[in-house]
Amino acid sequence: MLVADGEESQAADDANDGRWYTRLEITGKSVRFVLDTGATVNILPESIVGSLDLMNNVRPATATLRMFDQLELRTRGMITVKVIHPTTAREFDLDFYVDAKHDQPVLGIKACRR
Repeated sequence: MLVADGEESQAADDANDGRWYTRLEITGKSVRFVLDTGATVNILPESIVGSLDLMNNVRPATATLRMFDQLELRTRGMITVKVIHPTTAREFDLDFYVDAKHDQPVLGIKACRR
């Protein structure tokens, strides 16, 4: 299912419990993000940051992240990257926590509202 809201298109993936996704470009590469309106931060997996050759831009994290079940999320730090929507060409500088464990990039509520 594809829904267009005038600026961006999001796809619901029935194979993944109806999660919503969008693609954004980072350094010219397309990255698929899950849209998580329950998340208060954005997450980029360390594997993606490394593949984009951005590990040198990671700085110390400003907070300790906890999941909804209070489990601490281990991060390598934070990074600010320019993301570009491939359809609208809108650009945003977003802060991401670099996650050492998970493989799914996440856009939190604030980024989703932009």
